[in-house]
Amino acid sequence: MDEFEKAWQSLLQQLTNTTGQEVLKLGDSMWRCEDLLRLVENTAASAQNSNIALQKWCESLRLLNLGWYPVWQESGLSFCITFKALSPCANLTPLWWLLQLWYLSLSRIYPSLEWRLAWPQSQKTTTPLHFRLLPSHYAPHPTLHVGAQQQQNPQSHLNDILSKLLHHLSLQGSQPQGLLEQVKQQLTQALPTPPQLSELAALHHTPPRTLQRKFRTLGTSYNQLLEEVRRNNAISLLSVKRFTTQQIGQQLGYRDTPSFQRAFRKWFAMSPGKYRQQYYEHTSSQNDELPAVSLYYAIRQERHKEQYHCNGARIWIALRNLSFVKSVTVVGEDKDGLWRPYSATFERALSKELELWSTSNLPVHAPFRFHIKYQVGGKTHIANDRGHDYCLNGPVLLGSQPAVCHQLITVMGDKGKNAVLVRLFSRDYWSQVNVVCHDNSPPQPLRGRQHPGAWEWQGIIDHPDTGLPLIFHFSQVGGAKLTLDNNGVGYSPQCL
Repeated sequence: MDEFEKAWQSLLQQLTNTTGQEVLKLGDSMWRCEDLLRLVENTAASAQNSNIALQKWCESLRLLNLGWYPVWQESGLSFCITFKALSPCANLTPLWWLLQLWYLSLSRIYPSLEWRLAWPQSQKTTTPLHFRLLPSHYAPHPTLHVGAQQQQNPQSHLNDILSKLLHHLSLQGSQPQGLLEQVKQQLTQALPTPPQLSELAALHHTPPRTLQRKFRTLGTSYNQLLEEVRRNNAISLLSVKRFTTQQIGQQLGYRDTPSFQRAFRKWFAMSPGKYRQQYYEHTSSQNDELPAVSLYYAIRQERHKEQYHCNGARIWIALRNLSFVKSVTVVGEDKDGLWRPYSATFERALSKELELWSTSNLPVHAPFRFHIKYQVGGKTHIANDRGHDYCLNGPVLLGSQPAVCHQLITVMGDKGKNAVLVRLFSRDYWSQVNVVCHDNSPPQPLRGRQHPGAWEWQGIIDHPDTGLPLIFHFSQVGGAKLTLDNNGVGYSPQCL
């Protein structure tokens, strides 16, 4: 065994010790952790360049179910990956050892790659290691910096085959680690005929009494878990207007409609119809022309154009400023059919009445179905495309706005002059889109590109004084015009 293999096995041992998992279930198959990582390593080794190789290694986060997802950021010839936690209890230690394995493997293929690791806590090893780890410095979020060009690698003819297999396994997802998560997933998938306790026990290769004791130890029971699954699915099904109360009760496994209605009143102290009207239908008084919450726009993140890679999505939300204390959540359907909440945070004011909130990069795959929940003043307002849920199935999805300003970034233009990278989205095609500075400088045109359901307008414009705001003029040959000026204040570029 050579030195590289010894180091590889040592890192694998550290990783499996911290996760407690040497074997994982993907779909209907059992996989050794080592075999999965060997597959990832071989796929990365046959990739066309170092950038794509690192993307392949990112698939290991989902395969091993570590509870982290990568957010890519590019700047010139370098890029960084910030790792975001999927839950507050996500463990940093397994992520640390996995990244050390990335570093060990890719450094052998691309020895001139420059690596830097930022980490929020110190990591200690319980056993001595006889090889060099990637050092780290403190930062509030775990971030991997790779500061070199995309180095080319002779591409193997096996790359396509390995990439397809890796992507397929990634979509299968590793089985949830916790017993309760496994049981709730099994109950959800079996609705409307959930398995009895004895059938669940057989699935987990344990006697029913033993499974009951495990439930009691975890503070729950079979009946409580089934009730929780039915309650969560009832909320999702009520958001779809075409489903009647009777149909929802049948899909949840109740023997008749009154049984479902009694259970629902027990959960929420109201009937399903009243809940649907209060929480999922757009209600506004005649004096309130603006909805409390609405979709502003959403984009699918695809910075790395690769057939089997998706970096997720971001959602922007417009809401009325009804109170200082508020909560905004995007509830989206994951690939396993479960609806999960993602929090949004304040970004900027759109006007005196409206605020713009946004999510971080969400670890989701297309198509992404979602609705928006705005909790303020003891009330919950829902935006869900009139009961159908929004569906992000392309690069961009616009709300009710005819056009939005997505990105204004200060860059270095030709001959070292200041310039601004501009990206706009509009619902309709315009014969001309120009950028105008508030100092009455000549208008500068943007290029248009069509997407399903929207147009993207982009370009790099000269802007010597980056402190001056910009406005955008859309015009048609027939005379129609649209001005995007941020309520008269203009848009200010950002510096990265």
